[in-house]
Amino acid sequence: ERDLARREVARNAAVRQYMALMFRAAGELQGNSEVSARDVLARAAEQLGERFHADPQAHADISLELAGLFLQLNDYTGARPLLEHVVARGDDIAPPVRALALHDLAQISFRQGQQDVASELLAQAQAFWTASPQRYASELLDSRLLQSQLERAAGNPGQALRTLQEALPLRMELSGGQDHNTAVLLNNLGIAHFQVGQLQQATSQYRRAHQLWRHLGMHQSPDALNTLNNWAAAEARLGRPEAAVDLMEQALALRRELYGPSAAKAALMNNLGKTLSQLGRHEDAIPLLQSAIGMGQEHAGGETGPIAVAATLGLAESLAGAGRTQEAYEGLERIAPLIHDAYGSAHIFAAMLDLVHARVDHAAGRRDAARAALARARDGLEALGAAGAAQLEQLNALEARWNGREGVAQVAAQAQPAAAE
Repeated sequence: ERDLARREVARNAAVRQYMALMFRAAGELQGNSEVSARDVLARAAEQLGERFHADPQAHADISLELAGLFLQLNDYTGARPLLEHVVARGDDIAPPVRALALHDLAQISFRQGQQDVASELLAQAQAFWTASPQRYASELLDSRLLQSQLERAAGNPGQALRTLQEALPLRMELSGGQDHNTAVLLNNLGIAHFQVGQLQQATSQYRRAHQLWRHLGMHQSPDALNTLNNWAAAEARLGRPEAAVDLMEQALALRRELYGPSAAKAALMNNLGKTLSQLGRHEDAIPLLQSAIGMGQEHAGGETGPIAVAATLGLAESLAGAGRTQEAYEGLERIAPLIHDAYGSAHIFAAMLDLVHARVDHAAGRRDAARAALARARDGLEALGAAGAAQLEQLNALEARWNGREGVAQVAAQAQPAAAE
């Protein structure tokens, strides 16, 4: 315990020193009106190796802190090399610091669509913390958030929900009911309820999280804005798209005012665009989805990243709804081989591709082709089981509309929830 205390004192001193240097760098850049928080962080990261080349532990401590700041900006490109450097140093780095770096790197890998890599990194971090569960109780509870996301991505949303339900009373006992970590867990518990179709329970957890963010004075934080986005997703699924649009527009206005481009902003624009399209506001939706594609490519895994793929499919739907079917077909032709190469034919995106193709074919008057694409989408979604349930619900609603009357049918928006940090 004495050694750990000394280690923490040294770590805090190194971090404080480097933060002072960061603010000095910000002052040097002050004359440039285009300087952003990301610019200051990037400059600090560039100078890190030069200043601490002889002290690998201080280098690791500060890398971890800088990576955390990049993550607050949802800048995975800036955070990843800092964390990879810490992990690569191996035994030169204090094990608790390396475990935290492994966890944060696992988060980035998951958000960039690398689920297998994320699972392996998380397992390594949890193995270290589990060896001393009382000392690292908070870290283990934090790790349950990512564990739940990975369980859900692996097609086991029920287990993902149970993981967070078991974590909540432990978090309340450790941190209390008026704590940032509790708000994060409530948000993610809402996501877990959402994914198994328990929409009323989801909105209840999102409302609790939102109230807690406001109580903590953090209602403009990135995590609080994610909660608004998630709440909106649940409202959309409950058939209340106007309420969903109101929540998402609040969140997007704050993100535009306070934060730069990010994966979270791209996801929010994607969700808002799809919901506007559900309301028939296709021309309003199109520029939002186009922006989401570009921002998602830059900040969340490139052109095959989940946000860019989802927004591209949403754009094709909106273009078809606006009568611009040729542009919709061109977008589907570009994305189809990317989906199959990156995700395979048994992934939710492959089934969504068929579902969107059905929408576009129907809008173009190709009714036989539309029904064939719908049948392919049904086969794919049914094979996915619980992971395809929400989209299958949309498919059934669309098919019912087609059977009731001819014309362009609108698929209900499938807003994607975003995990808090």
